[in-house]
Amino acid sequence: MKRCLNCMEEYAENLTQCPVCGYSGDMDTGPEPALEPGSILQGRYIVGVCREVRKSDIIYIGWDELFQRKVQILEFYPAYCCPVRGDREAVSVFSSKGELFEKGKRQFLTYGKKLLWLYREEDIAAVYSCFEENDTAYLITQYCDLPTVEEYLYRNTSNGAAVSVHTALTLLSEAITAVEKVHGIGVYHGQISAESFWITEDKRLVLKDFGSWLYVCGEPGGLDYQNGGPWTDVYGLVSMFCQMVTGTAVTPAVRVESVIADSGIGKRPNLSRAVMNALEESPSRRTGSVEELRLQIYGKKKARNRRNKQNKSFLEKISWKLYACGGLLLIVLIAATAVFYKLGDGRKIGIVESREDGSIVIENLINQKYEKVLKSHDIADQRIKVEVMGVPESENVEGIIVEQVPGAGEKGDNVSTIKVIVDSDKIPVTVPEITGIQVGEARRLLFEAGLRTRVSEKQYEAVPGSIVEWSSEDGEAVHLGSEILLTAAVGETLPDKEELVKVPELTGQNYEEAEKILKDSGLYMIKGQEVYSDDYAENVVTTQSLQAGSNVIKGKTNVVVTVSKGREPVAIPELVKKTAEEAEKELKAAGLALERRNEYDDAVKKGVVIRQEPEAGEGRKGDKVIITVSLGNRPQETKETKENGDKPTKAPVKRQDKNSQSEKTPARTETVPDNRDQKVPDQTETVRESPSQSEPAPSQGGAAQEPPGKDKVSQEAPTLGPPTPGGPAAANPPMNPES
Repeated sequence: MKRCLNCMEEYAENLTQCPVCGYSGDMDTGPEPALEPGSILQGRYIVGVCREVRKSDIIYIGWDELFQRKVQILEFYPAYCCPVRGDREAVSVFSSKGELFEKGKRQFLTYGKKLLWLYREEDIAAVYSCFEENDTAYLITQYCDLPTVEEYLYRNTSNGAAVSVHTALTLLSEAITAVEKVHGIGVYHGQISAESFWITEDKRLVLKDFGSWLYVCGEPGGLDYQNGGPWTDVYGLVSMFCQMVTGTAVTPAVRVESVIADSGIGKRPNLSRAVMNALEESPSRRTGSVEELRLQIYGKKKARNRRNKQNKSFLEKISWKLYACGGLLLIVLIAATAVFYKLGDGRKIGIVESREDGSIVIENLINQKYEKVLKSHDIADQRIKVEVMGVPESENVEGIIVEQVPGAGEKGDNVSTIKVIVDSDKIPVTVPEITGIQVGEARRLLFEAGLRTRVSEKQYEAVPGSIVEWSSEDGEAVHLGSEILLTAAVGETLPDKEELVKVPELTGQNYEEAEKILKDSGLYMIKGQEVYSDDYAENVVTTQSLQAGSNVIKGKTNVVVTVSKGREPVAIPELVKKTAEEAEKELKAAGLALERRNEYDDAVKKGVVIRQEPEAGEGRKGDKVIITVSLGNRPQETKETKENGDKPTKAPVKRQDKNSQSEKTPARTETVPDNRDQKVPDQTETVRESPSQSEPAPSQGGAAQEPPGKDKVSQEAPTLGPPTPGGPAAANPPMNPES
């Protein structure tokens, strides 16, 4: 399978063009400044076809090889500062524009890092990562297969407009909410237009394609040049609103009065004034913030208070009665409320609050019981929904809310769902794989898993901003709502030039040796999980995050490795006095190997373990345990043989000199050793003794030949002596009485 660089879908190798979008590799790849499709960033992001070249940057479709998903890649490339790229991937800068370029790049990276914190917001495209490469900077952001507002207008209308003023005001309110969140962290968009928002099927807007750096390093003479700010976004929002109503986006070249006069905007005086104020060319006279814009367009409605004079006189006559009834009713309500609160769980909690200016604000849910929040009248009225992260909707959850998005006090005009994290030790949670990825992406994954996060930094040899360690205050027992402590790498400097290297094979290498190999290749190693392994010895690399042989960027790539802790420790059970079958089952359950030996034993019942090696204690999975199992009582034949030997032993004899007939010398006697306590080498055979090599060999007549000069003695059957090590027992030689 191969991947289409235009739509990032996979298709068969034998096809010449993508069956999804029709793209083939020999097609035009886009404008000249763009990177070649197929280029790789950070060793994991595949650059696809260029989608748009703006004055401040270039936008591509891309593919994240690590998380297997489509992404949008934003490359900092201010046309005013940079010549045509040519064949080089690195960006060149005009010598006279170097300072301007660096100033814009700093803002690009600073805003990118701030936007990482808004990854939870559904109405803002998530920023996954930001980094420097090719002598410039990049943002990796969320990609959606959704139409932009401009595409939606032209698909659904004949002239690119034709939405009613009411519908346009609803969409504008959503757009203002998203922009307010961005301004809240000190970032402004800078290039808002109908192309800056995706629109969902349920008509919700998603803000994307930030570009405020244009006002820092763009071409002089443009709107708000060197003076961009929140007021710049006010202009863009109202210009988009006019385009939705009239089909024409307002620019400094278009007269605002004519746009208003030719549309339904002119029929609403307050709206007309708000539009005129927002489209002032001079920032000093323009509406200064989106909050002010919202107030001017959707401001406080004046309550009508027409009084009937006749009723007025009547009310004045009975006013004291009304006051008395009102006081009595108030007392009753206070008493009822006290009882209601005393009952505790019966009270309902508000989730949103309506303000006098018509806006809605999210209430604080932190430290509230989730089960109480579910009883809120706002939920009962289907005004808003509360979603618990990390668990299916059907699962019952009990616990305290420890985090919420949107937060307390934030605008909730277009919020339909509040996402919360509930602290519940009854629901275990598996921590997703986050080692080696950027902080923003890690926090997003953990939030979706129902986990809180806290970030610290550490000097570490890894790509800056990537997660090198994580831990939990709850240890290994991570549950819903646990706080994960993230450690991000700082201190390393990324190289200016790009150089491709191949990832070496690390699997099977000792960890220290693998680290040295990877360092010599110009890549960073991060130690991930430590796991027990039956195949790899302790401290040996078992897996690596990037496949060996892959082409990656030198000095800008992390490789996360898994390291073996050796075979898993297990307890060796006590097997003595248990049956062989019981011992086999226990060893198999513990993951231990069995070797069985048999032996006769009069004291132990047949089939019962006599002894084991090693004894009960600690071991490793796969270790061999030897058990000796009783065969029961020894057979009778074996006992007699062991007591008496193969032949009956003769009684001791007297040995005398043949030449001395009258004088009798007392013979030296020997006693047959008792071999009953000696272990029988085999359970079914008795030990047979062999003559000693020092004993003279018998002649054909059965008499032994004596050496010359020695007296002859009568030949007796040799007695059994003690066994010699490694062989049969040696017979005792005949004794000479004179010796």
